[in-house]
Amino acid sequence: DPLPPPMRVLLVRHGQSTNNVLMKELEEKRAALGDDSVWELRDRWFSERSDDPHLTPVGVEEAREVARGLASQLSKGGAKVHCSAMRRAVHTALPIAEALGVGCTVLPDVFEIGGIYGLPDGETGVFAPGRGYSAAEISALHPIIDASLLPTEGVWDRGAGKESADQAWARAARVAKWIRDPATRARAEGAMCSQDAPVVVIVTHGD
Repeated sequence: DPLPPPMRVLLVRHGQSTNNVLMKELEEKRAALGDDSVWELRDRWFSERSDDPHLTPVGVEEAREVARGLASQLSKGGAKVHCSAMRRAVHTALPIAEALGVGCTVLPDVFEIGGIYGLPDGETGVFAPGRGYSAAEISALHPIIDASLLPTEGVWDRGAGKESADQAWARAARVAKWIRDPATRARAEGAMCSQDAPVVVIVTHGD
């Protein structure tokens, strides 16, 4: 028997966030002022950044543009859409899922390296837990969102503070295993419609 067509995994980065705008501004200031400005700009970053930033108006339009593009290439109902639980990813995934006529499943292991965290302690350098959406808050955004894989109590990352590099590697391994899981392919095949291969869309982050 011929081999089945390979599953296509489309990784979509979230639209522009408020933190992206702030970071770009600070990087430009550092380029203009030199390395002596590093600590001043670092302090400003931690005082003005958001633990879980929203999309900017530009980011909202970027999400809509990606949604239109995917809808023109994929059959209606022809993909399984998943996303990070971070605000900017959820709000990028929503128009994509709507355009494709499918639901959107939030994956607890898909998020930016470091997770959601607050300010570092002045003495220990340990980052305080940040504040993001809870599963209930994510579910309330739209009926097509499935946040059932997230913890039902508290914030989705359990208020753990900043993720370590080892934790990030372990999480990446779990995501890779999930992608290779035959059950993931089976769910994607159920949404194939007239397409020649199953498609999984994951709205995630740059790192």
